[in-house]
Amino acid sequence: MSLVLRLTRKTDPQWRQERRFGQEEIVIGRRASHKLALEDTNRQISRDHARIVWENEQYSLTDLGSRNGTALNNRRLSPNHPYPLKTGDVILIGEYRIEVSVVLPEPQEDTEETAFLENPFGEEARILAQLLARIRKKYHRESPNHRETALELALQSALADSDMGECERILAKRLIGKKDVSNPPAEEKIPLPGTSPPLPQAQLSQSGQLLKLFMGYVLGMVRSVWKFRQEFLGMTLPQMEYSLHLFSPEELIGKLLSNRTPPAARQQELNFMKAQIEEALLHPLGLLEGYRVSVDEGVRQVLMEINPAKIEQEVARQSLSLGPLKIPCRAIPLWVPLKAYAALKKQLFDLLQEGRGTFESRIFRPAFVHAYMKTISSARKEEAGASGSDYRGQNKES
Repeated sequence: MSLVLRLTRKTDPQWRQERRFGQEEIVIGRRASHKLALEDTNRQISRDHARIVWENEQYSLTDLGSRNGTALNNRRLSPNHPYPLKTGDVILIGEYRIEVSVVLPEPQEDTEETAFLENPFGEEARILAQLLARIRKKYHRESPNHRETALELALQSALADSDMGECERILAKRLIGKKDVSNPPAEEKIPLPGTSPPLPQAQLSQSGQLLKLFMGYVLGMVRSVWKFRQEFLGMTLPQMEYSLHLFSPEELIGKLLSNRTPPAARQQELNFMKAQIEEALLHPLGLLEGYRVSVDEGVRQVLMEINPAKIEQEVARQSLSLGPLKIPCRAIPLWVPLKAYAALKKQLFDLLQEGRGTFESRIFRPAFVHAYMKTISSARKEEAGASGSDYRGQNKES
């Protein structure tokens, strides 16, 4: 097993480098003595920035408490916590983009003397057995209520593009110990007293698909709110480890069904996810109220800018200079209406010359943003008062 890292730099599109490593420890940073030393004139990379190690039959990446952090597939890593690496992953450190490829050992060509002594599939079979042992161990650690669905979803996603060929049929036959795997007999399960009978396999598969579809809609709704607030409202939103818009449906289902997170941390995760979903549900209310208020306030402001009475009052307060003399405009008959008419024409002309973006951002958008945020905040407080918790799901008394 070996690891291939392909490096590029944002500041130099022509710069490329490929490094190949075995199963040794790979420390990444500015130090020249490191296995993967990265030049950094901008001081974005720490001396001891990150580490890649081979353990438990896989490569893993750990951020060593670096100053500017490490990202894996656009998600910032928690310091001193290992994250598994697989082919296709992308590591971001400073200005460097590092593509990961995990390379399996290629089978050696058999000579005539060793063809009957060495099995060409021996190494792959051993790796498969190790992977199955890891899956089995993890399966028994998960909750019995969800592990079957979670494993089925993971396999369905990973093997979506794989057709059942002769090789797959042989593997399936061996794994279940049957000669015919096309229609395996259903295992009869007797439900315990007080429990519901298990779902049939077809219904279980359908439940997993419905769960995945539901999660997709939820995440799509959260992403649309996040994008609206960032692009339209100009809000800078932090990207945290539990930000739902960063998850795929499969990743979110796997995280929710996992039982390896401590109870306190799990409750914190659920509270943060719940708050994001509640914010997304309040989004349509904010849009409706923002639209209503922006139309009312925008039209009012436009009418105020072209109000003839207001313009006449402004003109009447002005003075007409005739040499050293300053004559109040209101003292000259017909001067105020004529001057007000000219000012009104100029005001209308200026409004027509404004571009749509300038007109919208100056007149309509401020009222919309204010009403949108006020509606979200008010609804959030009402829900918190009704449930006895704040909008993050924390108890008021704590």
